[in-house]
Amino acid sequence: MEKATVLVIGGGATGVGILRDLAMRGVDVMLLEMRDMVHGTSSRYHGLLHSGGRYAVKDADAGRECIEENTILRKIGRHCVEATEGYFVRLPEDDPAYEKEWVEACKKINLPAIQIDTAEAWHLEPNLTHRAQAVYRVPDAAIDGFRMAWQNIDSAKRYGGRVKTYTEVVKIHSVNGQVTTVTVRDYFTKQQYDIACEFIVNAAGPWAGQVAACANIPVHVQPDRGTLVAFNHRLTSRVINRLHKSSDGDIFVPHGSITI
Repeated sequence: MEKATVLVIGGGATGVGILRDLAMRGVDVMLLEMRDMVHGTSSRYHGLLHSGGRYAVKDADAGRECIEENTILRKIGRHCVEATEGYFVRLPEDDPAYEKEWVEACKKINLPAIQIDTAEAWHLEPNLTHRAQAVYRVPDAAIDGFRMAWQNIDSAKRYGGRVKTYTEVVKIHSVNGQVTTVTVRDYFTKQQYDIACEFIVNAAGPWAGQVAACANIPVHVQPDRGTLVAFNHRLTSRVINRLHKSSDGDIFVPHGSITI
């Protein structure tokens, strides 16, 4: 029977990050993914490495985490990050009072939001609307989620981490509240077998509830879906955010040769 001290279930951004972290700490860790790596949410997002500006007002903790992780990823995964910068743009119909609140909120989370002259912004971004009333520069960026995930995996393997794809968890066994084994099923052969472990990290994202149910633990997850529109060219060189209370369709992200 195969063994691992920790089983990480889910091969998205969270799972591969945990895999690498534990492997670097010398933990015997294995990651299980029911399909191919990053086939879920982590390969179906806009590719924006948030500066934290979007969350500065309504969720300061999330905003602070964004700028901290933004800084870390630029250091350890700079080959996966395009340092585009970002603009937050206020239009005439947007509340000036919110602009002031946003500027103060950015200061509180140590997010450098620097106001620039609209003429400079129009010069650097010709497609930016000339209705702009105020423009702030922030350290937004675009990130290649696929490359970042595989770099995490390759790094984890160098430290002894193991990965099994197309391996679905069907049952989690425990004795007196202590995990003992996990029954998995091979996606191709349908063969089931057990893997011994002491700890499990549920990093299954939208499937977290299903994984928890394998251990008879109720975790109620109500997945939601968003919609992304991809343009076949880059409209701007920088991420463009609307400076108002965050809503739908208010960010343009240049990613590779397209805009999302």
